[in-house]
Amino acid sequence: MLLLLGSVATAACEGPEFFGIDRPVDPATPDGPTFRYHLRIEPGTDPSAVPIVFLPGGPGFEVMERGRAWGQVPAEYPLVSTELRGVGCNRFPGTPPEAASHTQNHAEDVLAALSAAGIDEFVVYGHSYGTVLGTMVASLAEARGTTVRAVLLEGAVGTAMTGQDSWFSGFQHKWEEVRTPALARRIGRFGFSEEEWGEWLYASLAAGSDAGGSDPVVVVGEGPPDELRAAIRALVPTGPAPEVPAPLVWATRETLCRELIDESFTHARLTRTALVPFADDCAGIGVDRPYSPADWPIRAPITYVQGSGDPVTPLARARRDHVATHEAADRTVVTVAGAGHFTMAQLGDCTGPLFAAVEAQRPFDPASCSRPTSVEVLPATR
Repeated sequence: MLLLLGSVATAACEGPEFFGIDRPVDPATPDGPTFRYHLRIEPGTDPSAVPIVFLPGGPGFEVMERGRAWGQVPAEYPLVSTELRGVGCNRFPGTPPEAASHTQNHAEDVLAALSAAGIDEFVVYGHSYGTVLGTMVASLAEARGTTVRAVLLEGAVGTAMTGQDSWFSGFQHKWEEVRTPALARRIGRFGFSEEEWGEWLYASLAAGSDAGGSDPVVVVGEGPPDELRAAIRALVPTGPAPEVPAPLVWATRETLCRELIDESFTHARLTRTALVPFADDCAGIGVDRPYSPADWPIRAPITYVQGSGDPVTPLARARRDHVATHEAADRTVVTVAGAGHFTMAQLGDCTGPLFAAVEAQRPFDPASCSRPTSVEVLPATR
């Protein structure tokens, strides 16, 4: 898919819930080409609730149409969602310059649109790469006098992964934890090739190893039931590999590979004995503007939600690189045993109490719901 020519939003990006402003493609040349940058603002059922500004991962996922369903945000809160510049509802006219991909430029888009929409107090909620963007948004907003009520980071990304500290190593560690003969026997079953099945199993490692069902590969026993088999068929390509949208490729290579992952964003498939790499999205690109959360101080309370079984953004890295850095903020670390990278989707009845605690600027109480979690409260050292 090619980048769309023109800056007019598609029909899916129009309607009463969408708010748009014109933004420069390259902020260094404000008189140059512009594009229409959109927020989706969904009202909440509680008129007194503070808006939640949801910043998705990827970078480059097109999530605006899914709105509230993607971020697990309860209905009572107004939800502000967006997509990165150059992606989805926020596509550019023509091919963007590399400088347009900088995360700080993404953050400036968010802040400019929030200001234009009259949203001057909010909770920042970021997932995965959105924790990088969310850290910048919160830090810049506070520096400019905007009220950031609190920050919620799910699957927090720490400093740039360079050298041996790679993306792939987390999946290797996770495979060593869950590898069993039963898991290996599934490879090549149910009419899928070993390549198709092995790639799906590799991706499923990101789900963690939750006995409650977040990881179907581990918990189903000898083979998937019919409903899981249907889900697998929907996920695993049965024909030629689909073309990856050009905006997603651009956002991955120019944002993620230059800021976060140094030649190690590796894809693999699971064989009967090992994880076998077969592609690296960051090949030939090195981190030339490394991200560090230490550059983006935050004073608002921060709640971290991390799955102990997450190989994508491991808990140990989040604690070492992000939690330990933001000592000027009150911090609450919520660890969900066995959960994977999409931890909020595995919280069940804890989701509502968690958002309530974040908005109220107080630590989450694990006794407020049935999901087993552990909570550590780290007061600010001011």
